Amino acid sequence: MVDLVENRVVGMKSRGVYETPGGAILYYAHAELEHLCLDRQTYSFKQGVSQKLAEVIYGGLWFTPLRDALSAFVDVTQKTVTGKVRMKLYKGSIAAAGVSSPYSLYNTSIASFETGELYNHADSKGFIRLYGLPILVRALGGWARSPASTAATKPSPTAWRAKGRRLAGGREGETPSLPARAPSLIPRGRLEGHGSRYRNYVAGACPIISSRPHNFRLCLSRSIAN
Repeated sequence: MVDLVENRVVGMKSRGVYETPGGAILYYAHAELEHLCLDRQTYSFKQGVSQKLAEVIYGGLWFTPLRDALSAFVDVTQKTVTGKVRMKLYKGSIAAAGVSSPYSLYNTSIASFETGELYNHADSKGFIRLYGLPILVRALGGWARSPASTAATKPSPTAWRAKGRRLAGGREGETPSLPARAPSLIPRGRLEGHGSRYRNYVAGACPIISSRPHNFRLCLSRSIAN
């Protein structure tokens, strides 16, 4: 049973009490199959589509291009949503007791915490580096070093080039030289840490700021190597 205050099409609010046991059971079972058969991106996007489609139908806009387009998306996503769902019903509650589908995306060989043939936990090291790269680049820019800098604007490229020449002691057109030891942005041994890796990304800043791509790559690799 659902007891809610809803919005009418004309704007007024009304209270509705709905009791649809059969519909609730089917809806629950269908949701369990979608969790099993849809990939993360499709499932996440479909949540917004479902909400919009419900609003369109509730508003009586069935014969519209928008409704046709939304229904077409839903039809495509449901091609693989089929299978068997076992449920336990008790005093108005529903609990899943098992789900199976020939289109299941669940694979025990790669879902386990143990290393298998299809999934190697060592691969996550490179993924962590790439996944955190935007945060690292932001730290290299220097506008994310402290909470007080959140309102600061991004400096112009000209200002950064001038700063890079001053820090490196070089002139326009020259390749700045790195100091004997650059500050470590990602200390070795801390990259694999769970909650510490993002703090390490913003812990320091690269001393060489240059508009040259190869200088940036050199600075980035030196910082990570430290």
